[in-house]
Amino acid sequence: MDGRGAVSFQEIGEGDIGISIHYMTDGGNLIPITLEVSAKNRGMGIFMKKMAQNLVQWIENYNFNDYVIRKVRETEIITDVRALLEDMDQAREDLKRAAWRMTHLLYDTVHGLDAIYGEQGPYPKEDSLIHVVSRRRAHQFLEAWLAWEEKRIWKCPTGQEPVKTRLLYRNKENGTWGAMDNSHGDCWVEEFPSPWDALDYLFG
Repeated sequence: MDGRGAVSFQEIGEGDIGISIHYMTDGGNLIPITLEVSAKNRGMGIFMKKMAQNLVQWIENYNFNDYVIRKVRETEIITDVRALLEDMDQAREDLKRAAWRMTHLLYDTVHGLDAIYGEQGPYPKEDSLIHVVSRRRAHQFLEAWLAWEEKRIWKCPTGQEPVKTRLLYRNKENGTWGAMDNSHGDCWVEEFPSPWDALDYLFG
């Protein structure tokens, strides 16, 4: 959110997670956003999509006039109401743009890996997607690529070539994020401290 939004996660019960966002506007006003609980055990891709949906819904339903009235009551300042309203309007537009970017990324770019090595088929030779997968699924993909590459080097029948695509996954052991880029068939693997750094790498 343009570097002004801090996101925090809190586990609520087994398999559920609550999301809180604190967004600071240009005028120095803090907007607290609490999204509804999402089930994280349904997979990272679904969880991220649900988070974007929740944020869009929050923006559509939030009454900024209520926030302005509460802000004025808390500070007892009435001389800067016009500036406060303008600041809040700009914040609303910023949040809408942030939600649009999140939704665009998640729906048009990030998908599950079932279409690659699930039970469905036939598989495409390449795609332009970034797939959010588990570490186990990413390693399965790498092992399949290594086996295919070894057969290719030794001029053996290789079978179906692994899809030319890109994978993003979480390393829970050390908290890093793995980026596997097979978009050109050479399957580079890197680790990063955050998913955004990993996405920057995958986007090139």
